[in-house]
Amino acid sequence: MPVLSFRLKKLSGDVGEPKTGEVRITSSIPKIKNIEEREITVGSSKQKVLGIDFEYSVTYEPTKAKINVEGEILYTDKKQREILKNWKKEKK
Repeated sequence: MPVLSFRLKKLSGDVGEPKTGEVRITSSIPKIKNIEEREITVGSSKQKVLGIDFEYSVTYEPTKAKINVEGEILYTDKKQREILKNWKKEKK
């Protein structure tokens, strides 16, 4: 299950309002937005990999502060055709 690369596409944050006291931190499960087949060059040969676009967020209450991250992972696996087929069919 090798991850070949990780790239941030977007990183945003909002400080929110200053507050004192307890802060609740809520983070989302990373959400897969899209999976598609990509071709990369490794040495002198080409290799098919999966490009996985994702987003992730963290919120802080009661300050209403938040952090949002969007990125891409290049991933290779023996079952990548099956993974891609399931994504196109069921989006999971």
